[in-house]
Amino acid sequence: MSDRSHPGDGLNQTTVSERSQNKEGLTVLFVGTPPVDIEKALRASSSRPMTVAVVGNGREAIQWLSKAGETTTVHSRPDLIVLQFGFRSPDGKTLLVAIKSSPYLRTVPVVVLTTDDADTKAVYEYDGNARVAAPPSREDYVKLIQSIGQFWFKWVRYPPECLFAEET
Repeated sequence: MSDRSHPGDGLNQTTVSERSQNKEGLTVLFVGTPPVDIEKALRASSSRPMTVAVVGNGREAIQWLSKAGETTTVHSRPDLIVLQFGFRSPDGKTLLVAIKSSPYLRTVPVVVLTTDDADTKAVYEYDGNARVAAPPSREDYVKLIQSIGQFWFKWVRYPPECLFAEET
């Protein structure tokens, strides 16, 4: 794993992709019903190989995430979760709480897409990493998804991996 230092900051930092358990590719979990080809949009945002899983609701997301925690042979822990609010069983807020309560998943960035400004407070109260307004047009949605991927996989920096170690 390579460290990235920035002059004058005195910190060694790593990107999401560098701290993704030394695996070759990135894994993104999209929860909801995307109006566009999410995989195509996200792949355009990163040069790294990427697996994009799309599940339709909170129940499917919990099942998918549970399998990721059991073994890496099924699929690996996601490097990013994009969550659309507004579905049921369980709802987006309940799913967000479950993700951020898990020692295995709590450091995974969760971006919440919603059209309801009333959701903003809840996203941050439940430890979501970002609340983003879902745009109405398909073209803008593709641009937004590409921007989210580029932001989390290219620009965001994290402290060294040791700060993300599991509790003993």
